[in-house]
Amino acid sequence: MNYKQCFLSILTFLFLLSCTSKSQKPIQEKNDEAKKLTEPIDTDSIRLEKALQSALKLAREDYKQEVHVDSFSSTLNSPISRIDTHVFTGNLFEDGNDYALIKRKFVDRIRINLYKKKAEQLTELINYKEYHLNYIGDTIFDVNGDDRKDVVIHQYPTSGCCLANVRRVFLNLEEGFSNEYEFLNPTFSPKEHIIRGIEYGHPGHTDLYKYQWNGLTVDTLEYISFLRDHRKKVQSLDTLYRLNSNKDTVDILLELPKEYQHIEAIDWFLDKL
Repeated sequence: MNYKQCFLSILTFLFLLSCTSKSQKPIQEKNDEAKKLTEPIDTDSIRLEKALQSALKLAREDYKQEVHVDSFSSTLNSPISRIDTHVFTGNLFEDGNDYALIKRKFVDRIRINLYKKKAEQLTELINYKEYHLNYIGDTIFDVNGDDRKDVVIHQYPTSGCCLANVRRVFLNLEEGFSNEYEFLNPTFSPKEHIIRGIEYGHPGHTDLYKYQWNGLTVDTLEYISFLRDHRKKVQSLDTLYRLNSNKDTVDILLELPKEYQHIEAIDWFLDKL
């Protein structure tokens, strides 16, 4: 190889090396851009948070009313993106304290936040999340008979075979609110400190229950059940048994006790739909 050929070979090598290094940079940049495009951005959560911050500004206002209600909505591109926000402030629990209850409703979710209000300071007491299709409603009343109004949220699962009215309860305590209690198909009797309800199962194939509040705990008192054979099949809708908390038979009943006759959805238990 002569000098001229050697020089041309060196130039060719340097040219190829230069092309290779230049071509790598755009590819890497494209990969970074593609990664950014594929990374999920939860814009719905961001918008829900913005709605909460706007609601908190309203909640901090001093309206000088027993109960004040504000509502506002926001949308993005289409009606399906609408977020409805409701702000309730004032003496909501009739205990002399100010509270702020904020409810945000979106197409697939519900957010409920409860705050205790002192001047412009808000202390969060409850932070509840639920799927929109499961949410039925919420209310405030004394559940356990301690003369304090509690928060009760009603939800119903979107799947399942049988009656499933679920109540989620937050007890109003001196130091705040309790953790969540869950009751299935309940009927609350605050004066008795009792909860009566229907367990999960097909009509005529399930049991009644009776619970009692014992401070922050819930004691099981008894069950009412139809006679079943060893396969758990109902033999007779005419014979009722009273069972203890372990579901051991206590006695045979001639009729359904009066205390259960008017509980919510009793016809489901009796198979009289």
